Amino acid sequence: MTDRSRGGPRAWSLLTLGEDRFFQGNEGYEDIVDEVYRYDTTVANYRAVQEGDTVVLRDKTRALGIARIERIEVTPGATKTRNLCPRCRTTNYVTRKVQRPRFHCRRPCNHSFDEPEQIQIPVTQFAAHYPNTWVSLDGGLSRTDLEDLALNRSQQQSMRELDRNALTAHLDRLSVTLPAAKTSSAEGRTRTRTRSRSRSISGGTRQRSVQERINQGPFRSALLERFGLVCAVTGPCPAEVLQAAHLRDFATHQTHVVDEGLLLRSDIHQLFDAGLLWIDPDDLTVRLSPRVAEHPQYCQYDYQVITVAALATDTTRAALRDRLAPGPEHVEPS
Repeated sequence: MTDRSRGGPRAWSLLTLGEDRFFQGNEGYEDIVDEVYRYDTTVANYRAVQEGDTVVLRDKTRALGIARIERIEVTPGATKTRNLCPRCRTTNYVTRKVQRPRFHCRRPCNHSFDEPEQIQIPVTQFAAHYPNTWVSLDGGLSRTDLEDLALNRSQQQSMRELDRNALTAHLDRLSVTLPAAKTSSAEGRTRTRTRSRSRSISGGTRQRSVQERINQGPFRSALLERFGLVCAVTGPCPAEVLQAAHLRDFATHQTHVVDEGLLLRSDIHQLFDAGLLWIDPDDLTVRLSPRVAEHPQYCQYDYQVITVAALATDTTRAALRDRLAPGPEHVEPS
């Protein structure tokens, strides 16, 4: 028995393709990932998704964010372009990145071609809006996590139902709180952005030569999966302000070691890198330089135990000791 049959909302995993628009014989819709998801009557489960449902937006590798649908806008009488194999007139073909011709139809057709045949089909379009409830996950849920939560094994579906209770447990582990949805009664209410008049500051661009850390993104994603949306010093906070910090100087060893990393809020990370905030490896308390402790917004963290117990490992303690070896005021940036 589904949640809907018991009168409750359901949970869904929704595939958004970003710049990779060519998929399953059509070019899809342009989504504004943190505000609206668009689909139509050619998509499996289009009837089942309702206002108040929880949706996890994903790309091909990870979860981007989660929200509750506030309203669904319906546009009947629309058309959609469908791309077909010119020989068998099906969508059973793939796009090749290197080989030419660019497209190849699967067996038994086995035909290769440069451009698909295009036809227009009638559809009803839907736009699920959720601008006020969006919470960024930034990969805190992996593709494997989403597969485990799915109620069916059909990986080809762009809209897949998830186990709502299991999803809630995952969100609790990540310290994610999802705002309540304001459904139809809030139609038309969206986030407003106000702009104030101000003087102009000259800008432009210039060419720079910089070194980029390879795989810093996957390192951060691994920490998000491990610790959730939690700063080790300040506690739960939005993914947008969480940064991946190295306990050992990255410039020295050039390696991302998950057991030697932690998530810090951006301002806390800057203090950590500057040696103005550190973690005692013995009792795992946060310590502040006198230069920082005099500020009201930071003094509350002095001598506070870190918020993530997973840091209490021998590997982590060793890294914290090595970091403090020159003295906390002289730590190299991570």
